[in-house]
Amino acid sequence: MKGKKAICVLLLLAAIAILPGCGKKVRSAMGSGSIVALIRTDANAEAADALAEFLGRDRYLVPRPEKPFKITQMTIAGLDSHRYDKNIVLLCDVSEKGELLKTVRNILSEEDRRQLGRGESRAISLSDSWGKFQNVVVIAAPSSEKLLRLVEDEGAAIVDRLEEDVIGVMVRMFAERTVVPGLGSRAVSRDGWSLQLPEGYRMKAEKEDVPLLHFEAAAPPRIVFVHWYEGTPEMTVDDLIEFRSRFGWDQYDEDEIAEGRVRGQVTTLAGNPAVRIEGLWQNAKYTIGGPFITYLVLCPDGKQTILLDLIVYAPGMDQVRYLRELEAVARTLKCSAGT
Repeated sequence: MKGKKAICVLLLLAAIAILPGCGKKVRSAMGSGSIVALIRTDANAEAADALAEFLGRDRYLVPRPEKPFKITQMTIAGLDSHRYDKNIVLLCDVSEKGELLKTVRNILSEEDRRQLGRGESRAISLSDSWGKFQNVVVIAAPSSEKLLRLVEDEGAAIVDRLEEDVIGVMVRMFAERTVVPGLGSRAVSRDGWSLQLPEGYRMKAEKEDVPLLHFEAAAPPRIVFVHWYEGTPEMTVDDLIEFRSRFGWDQYDEDEIAEGRVRGQVTTLAGNPAVRIEGLWQNAKYTIGGPFITYLVLCPDGKQTILLDLIVYAPGMDQVRYLRELEAVARTLKCSAGT
């Protein structure tokens, strides 16, 4: 009889644990998305330095040189104090048995473990391994020589993927913490688009003579302009640079693009065809300036084009973190067709 009661109690506790809100609360990752904790062994310091070089390469056009990622290298002994960092990279030589390999195997899927056991070199991106809103990258190879070769051959692609994952985490956070009341439903029903903004953004102005909304967050100022018009004409990078130059002068009180400080590409945004440019803006009238990103998005119904202008004004400050935030805002764009 006592055995049956014990079984019932265990079953009841298990049932409670899986009820929403009754399980263990997952701790959110802490710190900045620009910081990377790079875990390695002493034997793999060369591979770690090679990866750090890729992580430090310029990614955004900003007024002064700025590393997009700040790297802290450490051995596995330092993981406990960094386990809830936003970004963690584990560099693992599988032939080197020890705590680092054990940690890597514990967080990988069974299939990933099998592939490493077969001697494959892999770079594996994981989400929320220890904390919510966390990126973990496992870079593993069967020897230290092959680990270095993997980093040298695929380092740029690994860092590109990490950049996308950092922005993706922000998008997830926006979805849970959006605080601009009614923005999405009002925009979709009235104007054919929706956008999510993180905490701190407020609508500043709405133009009467042209479809243009202005959202802004302070300290430092980050600005989102949304302009839309009928039709989806094809546009090249050069076309968008010219359009943005005229539009900035007319609508942003004589803003200009700094000569020679702009670049662009044909791309997609939220699954829609798009053109993207980034560069530096300046305004001689007020002696101010900073970085910007502009997307021109062709909606899938063929009826509407949306211009997203993302602007930072943070003189003397690191600005990549704010550009990433605005990139994440752009990724939440939805046209009326739901894409």
